[in-house]
Amino acid sequence: MEYIIRFNIILLGICCNVLCNGQIDSKTTSFGSPVDFPISLSANFGEIRDDHFHSGIDIKTQGASGKEIRTVEDGYISRISVSPGGFGQAIYVRHPNGFTTVYGHLSRFHGDIDEYVRENQYREMSFQIGLFPRPEQFRVAKGDIIGYSGNTGSSLGPHLHFEVRNSSNEHPLNPMLFDFDIEDTIRPVIYGISLYPLSPESHVDFENQKKRFPVTGSGGKYTLRNTNPVSAGGYIGFGVETNDFLNHSSNRCGIYSIELKVDQVTAFQMELSEFSFEETRYINSHIDYEERLENKRNIHQTFTAPNNKLSVYKQVKNRGRLKLMDNETHEITIIIRDTYLNESILNLFVQADWEPGRRYGNSDRTYSRIMPYDITNTYEHNGFEISIPANALYDTLYFSYAKSPGLPSTYSEIHHVHNRFTPVHKSFTMRIRPEPFPVGLEGKLIVAALDDEKELNPVGGEFNEGSMEVQIREFGKFVIVADTVPPEIIPVTPVNNMNLTGASLLRFRITDDFSGIRSYNGFIDDQWVLFEYDPKNDMLSYAFDPSRLNKGKVHELVLTVIDNRENISVFSCSFIW
Repeated sequence: MEYIIRFNIILLGICCNVLCNGQIDSKTTSFGSPVDFPISLSANFGEIRDDHFHSGIDIKTQGASGKEIRTVEDGYISRISVSPGGFGQAIYVRHPNGFTTVYGHLSRFHGDIDEYVRENQYREMSFQIGLFPRPEQFRVAKGDIIGYSGNTGSSLGPHLHFEVRNSSNEHPLNPMLFDFDIEDTIRPVIYGISLYPLSPESHVDFENQKKRFPVTGSGGKYTLRNTNPVSAGGYIGFGVETNDFLNHSSNRCGIYSIELKVDQVTAFQMELSEFSFEETRYINSHIDYEERLENKRNIHQTFTAPNNKLSVYKQVKNRGRLKLMDNETHEITIIIRDTYLNESILNLFVQADWEPGRRYGNSDRTYSRIMPYDITNTYEHNGFEISIPANALYDTLYFSYAKSPGLPSTYSEIHHVHNRFTPVHKSFTMRIRPEPFPVGLEGKLIVAALDDEKELNPVGGEFNEGSMEVQIREFGKFVIVADTVPPEIIPVTPVNNMNLTGASLLRFRITDDFSGIRSYNGFIDDQWVLFEYDPKNDMLSYAFDPSRLNKGKVHELVLTVIDNRENISVFSCSFIW
């Protein structure tokens, strides 16, 4: 026991060194590789994703599924999950050194692990499942095979999603701070810098709107391509568009740290060594959310909103806002580093041009209500209601609302709820009263978002006390529609009255025209059978299981698929196997 305590104290010191200094001595860890070929990455830790930071590294598996995946250290399997989305088929291994490692998007599990999962799926009559084996049930040694690489879940191609977590709090840690054999000698690349006026009295080149400046450079040294210095005044924020690249890969990856210096003094510093899943959605306040949605640009902002609670910020002065009111020229230095401390530096100059009392912003701004971020805010208008809880917004919002005539086959006007470029952190309640609709259609109504191309996307909601009520985390344009069309079930290969002796799979394509697939169930000879669902390919597959299905006889299949508005489709047939 004394040895274990002393060992954990040593490891705590190691973790502190990793997280505080961004470095680690490879001799202090004993992690092996999760694969038996050279590691090449398609994505790294902290990379910007929709609504979250990437929580691990994505290891290329040579474009193929079925590669052996091995534990990186002794321990035991603490969790197994199977899901149509997310990590797909994943294993979590807890190690005695205080870390947990995660292996995601597996095509299948190894040996008795696979049989354990299958037995529980049949017991619960569910493909999607979460299991927490006893510590003594699946003990593993470093290098043991636990599964095989794949493309399950939300993966867009075969690879291994690999994580290292702190077992005590489940925080994901940057795996590249550990001694994995990953080669990276390439400096980050800087594409451009944006300047943001942060008040009506502020300007960039005498306009009260953000402005992007392209940069030029190589070998880690960058300057503005054209204007230098930039003219600006008032309170100004900066944003930098940057990516990292690793050896043996052309994929754009995320950076590790950003440091902003004003006249050689650090004003902002962030570092992606650890975060919590509870805070990761604050990424929408960290980035230029509008640029990501509109132009697919990932811009890290070096200034923070009042309700941005990311822990990755190591130093932020005056919320990262630069006060330019002295009519002096200021040197701005932005340093971008990757995990292996390869760095690139952007240098520019900003000329403070400030006239007290002059306003560059629109003082006649139209809005429906001012909504402070730290209180509950409500708004009602003629059949529309919204309630936004405290701290769902990142900053005080000048909320706007309008409506316009509905579209053909819709059951409400179009409700313009602020704009989709303003991020929201927590769910809020929205109620829309529908126009008259046929009796009995209540259960088929659904709130839909209308994009700029006038395409409708399902949001959800339930009919309650005369209105459609929905919990949502995005602003935009919304309308009520009805979904009365059942899902479609199409056999990929002929199955009805067919002799399938020798076949290994039954495959069906299942699709829904709007609200989406909610559930499915397959029965053969009145017994539930395990159909695996791959939503990205609309594919439902059953692998013939001779331990559960008698061979050499006629079987009766009944497959039922239900969408999110209780529309039901049933496919039934007979076959020989």
